[in-house]
Amino acid sequence: MTIRHLKIFIEVADSGKMSIAASKFYISQPTVSQIIRELEEHYHTRLFERISQKLYITPNGQALLDNARRIVADFDALEKNMTKLNQKSLFRIGVSHVMDVGTFSEVMDSLHFRSPDSEFSVQFTGDAEIEERLLSFDLDAGIMAGPTKSNDLINIPLINDYLAIVCPAGHPLFEKESLVPEDLNGQHFARAASGDFSRQTLDALTHNSHIEYKCFWEASNMTFIKTAVLKHSCLALASVRAFSKEAAHDLVHIYMSIDSGWNMPINLVYPKKKAISEPLKLLQYIFMYLQIPEISGTDNIRTFILP
Repeated sequence: MTIRHLKIFIEVADSGKMSIAASKFYISQPTVSQIIRELEEHYHTRLFERISQKLYITPNGQALLDNARRIVADFDALEKNMTKLNQKSLFRIGVSHVMDVGTFSEVMDSLHFRSPDSEFSVQFTGDAEIEERLLSFDLDAGIMAGPTKSNDLINIPLINDYLAIVCPAGHPLFEKESLVPEDLNGQHFARAASGDFSRQTLDALTHNSHIEYKCFWEASNMTFIKTAVLKHSCLALASVRAFSKEAAHDLVHIYMSIDSGWNMPINLVYPKKKAISEPLKLLQYIFMYLQIPEISGTDNIRTFILP
């Protein structure tokens, strides 16, 4: 007994004629009769009575019909859902917290438009977690700040960005034209979580310069770090782009180092062993043609002098 048996049985019961069922399923009338006999033999009961050349369903046939309708409906729903799953593959993206939300929203709008048969899942999180999940194939692509540690990941530069010391208006260091590492000694900092590229750079700076700072605020979310800088007068080693609007309005001064180690390109990252999918190609294409302004040298950018 198969789903096809049940579908033909339902059509015979609804139409009252085997000829109509035969026409609908493109089979002969004797084949329909054979299928009804097979059902009757399988369930050891009579399903129809023929009176004056007309079919009447029996009580047992009605019981089968009620169950058959439910089973066929569930089966059709299963087929439909599985077809949808095959048509819409899930593409999972991890996005660094330094990425501008407005810019990435434009990227997602373009992705949805260009790849309507794909489903997307986006998680804003720390760079270390993105790298870990890419290596375990829990993510299909990452938009990350700075280079990855693993050689099993491909890095494609998308946007130029840089790390810099960010100092808010009203801070004792705000009026200085340039800073040196000793100026940071004992200062309150808002810092990224462990594993983040900016956190690694800050730890290296303080270690190499033999200075100590006070951690007032630690977060893996740029919004929280910006709040600590602007509302609680903390310093931060953070993305220049993340504070570009505040710098333009003289709310912060940005102290950049000419040291190339503070370059922090935003990269598209994916595992070497994973096939390059259409959404991955589209991500690179969209960023290539996205109108992202270069960082201006006039946006209250000053100098941080490394020894």
